[in-house]
Amino acid sequence: MAGVRHGGVNTVRRAAPSGADSPVETIRYLEIDAQDPKAGTGTVSAGTVPEGRVGIVADLDPGIQSARHLDHPNGAAGLAEATLCVADEDLAATHHRYATYLDRHARQEGRALIFDLDGAALKLIPESALPTALPGEEPPALPALVAYTVTVRDLSLARDLLHRNGIPVRETPTGELFVPAEAALGTAVVFRAG
Repeated sequence: MAGVRHGGVNTVRRAAPSGADSPVETIRYLEIDAQDPKAGTGTVSAGTVPEGRVGIVADLDPGIQSARHLDHPNGAAGLAEATLCVADEDLAATHHRYATYLDRHARQEGRALIFDLDGAALKLIPESALPTALPGEEPPALPALVAYTVTVRDLSLARDLLHRNGIPVRETPTGELFVPAEAALGTAVVFRAG
């Protein structure tokens, strides 16, 4: 990762799911540091960026991942997108940082900038566009992870399950369902057919 400050590679281990190739799963990751070597003296501490702790995980072992159960009642099949909301005036700088971290360019979709990540995406959205993208949502601080999107096999099945359990559901302008951050205990959960 040329031009990106980071710590060394960390290794953690956890029990692998039943049926995996190995009883233990090894995960390797590194955390990105603020570009300012004097970090830790102000609002951004060492080992963090303005969003908090951001890291990159090595590819996970397919023999272990294939043993995971993907039979949640809501039909969730995968993580499709994470949405980071930033102050309007910080969008260009945040875009530049993530273009450097990810070594790729974002595409523009409306007012959002989207980094395609080989089957998933990171969406950067300016604060002024959030009320349109996720009606009723407000970031707790800026920058903030305001939503993550999961793909589901059947959107109507997911909606019915949420309603039966008394979980509030809203709709995006594009017709996707989402559970508001307050009900989801931190960040909105968007459900997308996939």
